[in-house]
Amino acid sequence: MYEGKPVEGATVTFGSAEIRGAVGNTDKQGEVTLWTYEPGDGVIPGKYTVAIRKLEVLALPDPEQVSPEEYSKAMREMNRALSGTPKHLVPKKYSKHETSELTAEVVDGGENIFTFELED
Repeated sequence: MYEGKPVEGATVTFGSAEIRGAVGNTDKQGEVTLWTYEPGDGVIPGKYTVAIRKLEVLALPDPEQVSPEEYSKAMREMNRALSGTPKHLVPKKYSKHETSELTAEVVDGGENIFTFELED
């Protein structure tokens, strides 16, 4: 959750120095099914730090749907954006395990549902 709303399209990672980590992407409801070895296989029980990252995704328009001038302008804007720092769509501090301050303990046989409220 960020600004009271589910975050769609964020990458969530559970990391640990002792246990293999897990990763997944949030859906429209801000929910994620994490996987360790293959999609959907879950998380190994243990204590984790959590990182959540959502970056701006750039896309070019379909060249068949816009004028050559509009397409060229979009290309210039994309090149300019790609040469800079990526834009974080949730606070940057959550993008790294070292700075997020988010943790989770996954228990064997438990429901293991975690809600993270991201704040500026």
